[in-house]
Amino acid sequence: MKAILLVGGEGTRLRPFTLEIPKPLVPILNLPYLEQFLFFLKQVQVHELILAAGYLSDQILDFCKRVSGSGIILKYLIEKEPLGTGGAIRNARAFLDETFLAFNADIVTNFDLRRLLQFHVVSKGEMTLGLVPVLDPSSFGAADLESTGRILRFVEKPEKGKSPSNFINAGMYVMEPQVLDLIPEKEKVSLEREIFPKIAQSGKLYGFPWKCYWQDMGTLKNYLQIHQDFFKGELLLKIQEGSVQKNGIFIGRGAQIDSSAQLGPCVVLGENCQLGADVKISNSVLWDQVIVEKGSCISNAIIGKKCVIRKNSIVHEKAISLSGEVNIV
Repeated sequence: MKAILLVGGEGTRLRPFTLEIPKPLVPILNLPYLEQFLFFLKQVQVHELILAAGYLSDQILDFCKRVSGSGIILKYLIEKEPLGTGGAIRNARAFLDETFLAFNADIVTNFDLRRLLQFHVVSKGEMTLGLVPVLDPSSFGAADLESTGRILRFVEKPEKGKSPSNFINAGMYVMEPQVLDLIPEKEKVSLEREIFPKIAQSGKLYGFPWKCYWQDMGTLKNYLQIHQDFFKGELLLKIQEGSVQKNGIFIGRGAQIDSSAQLGPCVVLGENCQLGADVKISNSVLWDQVIVEKGSCISNAIIGKKCVIRKNSIVHEKAISLSGEVNIV
């Protein structure tokens, strides 16, 4: 089976980090999101993954060259201009000649892809969306669906209490190749706003609701939450070889930690981090090669690769990279 992952976006909500690297290479538990995604795909027989790249695509290509051992062939397409979620998939038409999976590149989940594929076969639809329940669908598009799973429509950002359901688009789809014929070639097209309604009108759009862990990685707050959820045991992630996990702390290879440092709960240290005397860190993610000098306190923060936190600094609810810093709200 083939799959396509939409990795062309700029990831503006993850700035300042995405000023330096594309969102699909942002590390989750010290491994690039793309590597975690390949781990997620192992539950089904995907043999080829197409990366629809655009922003900072050279780094995506470098990743494709160096990654190995996944058992999945990686191919890539470069968008000269943003094509939207629909246009990006249409751009890969030459590679997609059978039933395929499509994904947005900002979801972290343990959705059961095998069940999703089985439902698609039984429904005989042209497109099946993975759906997940949320407590408040007013910030999303809620699916109006029949008991058979057939989707009648999506209601965008429904008023509280007026949503047709609490199931939202999980950003993963099973698609038949003929759906691509509905998408104009080389044009910017929104799959959600322009193509879903067309398929729904034909009665061939289905949704498969599944209660599972699901999180949108697209914000700094959600990025931190994903790591906290990992420590709670709510999701399974790939563990980097040589890392150490204990008591709510994840320590990357080569990290040097002064014996007086106080860590936890929910702390991730990247490779070769250096923590000085009397450092205190909680609910934070430090990327590779971060130096924290003595007496500094870090909480609810994300510290980018090679940053240096000077002695006696207090960092709270901040995202700091070599390109700048912002508040986490």
